[in-house]
Amino acid sequence: MEQIVEYFNETTGFTAIPEQEDLLKTLIDDSVEKMLCSAGRGFSKTLCCAIVILWYAEKSLETGVPIKIMMVSPQDTMYEFVNRYISQRPLLKENLIKKGIFTEIPVEGFQLRKAGTEKEIFTEVFTKPATGKVRSHRCDLLILDESADIDREIINSASMCLTGNQPNRIILISTPHKTGFFTTLAINPEKYGYVLKSWSSEVCPWMIKTSERAKTMLSPAEYAIDVLGRPPTKEEETRFSKKHLDQCIKPSISLEGGVNSRIEIGIDWGFSPCKTVLTVIERKVSRVRVLRQKAWHKTPIEEYAEELVALIKSYPDAIIKADSKPPEYPEYLKAHYPNVKIFYLDGLFHKDSELEQLARHVNQHTLEISREQGDLITQLNLYRKGMRTGDLCDSLAIACYEAPNLKKKVVRIVF
Repeated sequence: MEQIVEYFNETTGFTAIPEQEDLLKTLIDDSVEKMLCSAGRGFSKTLCCAIVILWYAEKSLETGVPIKIMMVSPQDTMYEFVNRYISQRPLLKENLIKKGIFTEIPVEGFQLRKAGTEKEIFTEVFTKPATGKVRSHRCDLLILDESADIDREIINSASMCLTGNQPNRIILISTPHKTGFFTTLAINPEKYGYVLKSWSSEVCPWMIKTSERAKTMLSPAEYAIDVLGRPPTKEEETRFSKKHLDQCIKPSISLEGGVNSRIEIGIDWGFSPCKTVLTVIERKVSRVRVLRQKAWHKTPIEEYAEELVALIKSYPDAIIKADSKPPEYPEYLKAHYPNVKIFYLDGLFHKDSELEQLARHVNQHTLEISREQGDLITQLNLYRKGMRTGDLCDSLAIACYEAPNLKKKVVRIVF
């Protein structure tokens, strides 16, 4: 049987880089029954897997040992690659069993006939959606693509489909882009009996510019996941890079004013143990400057609403944004201060974007914070997604957020 690297190059017309060669060899290593492949975006891991499936199918015809290969994925990309490149393999094309009216490979999979027969099924390659129904099928080789998007229960159900016949392997492949079972496995593969290998897309010539851009756009944790292809370390999990954050700290901050100066206010309502925090920023073109923060700790809104509204009114032309939950806070302000115009944002739909925009300001050094704002700086250094004590950061993120369709006012301050 042709070596896997040469097989890949001949079938696709591409030349695998050394790291892709390592992935290809890993994917056909039958000594590892439970394999975890984690790679950055753009590494072409799905294409490599698809070619490996064809390699296994062709090997079965050459060796006379049948095999059943099942693909499970929330997407169709892997099977689309299989479908596209099977035509480049004469042995597979010659032994393809046509199904009914199909002149090409049917969408659910294909079968190869035993040499010298017309329709005796020998090898099967099929794809199934990532649902609980996957448990009703049997296979000798199981490949789950985009595994980070597949629930633990489905992965466990799919693993029960293995027949025990050689190669008797389960391969999970993905970018660890979300919290889930794949990422749990990638953090501690030995606990679950898996062998982990990971590859960075930084090494791919076609990803160089994308990787360079990602360094300025993504947090260290996001870069570790999307580019380096691995779960982030605890240090990287902090949302804002200390290296970049240090560049944002200034000796002091004061209102600059002038043309293109705009005041914006962000309010994050307090849930115990968090405070309600109001942040005032000055936006000048691409720069945002933190002018002040005011916090109210574990206090019902009825007790501080008058002070909060007075502070808002001290910036008469400001754009005011606030979290829409809990709903009783906006309802109270609307009922008692109907003339105060506030844009309410549902964190369920906006918070990720708020934090992404704030991270972009940090990474690009367009955020300016006074050294005197020590509590805010500390929170920014420690902030992790989902933390419940990031009230100062959350309020700042709302203040800096340029929400879609939010009407912008340009305040010209004349001296």
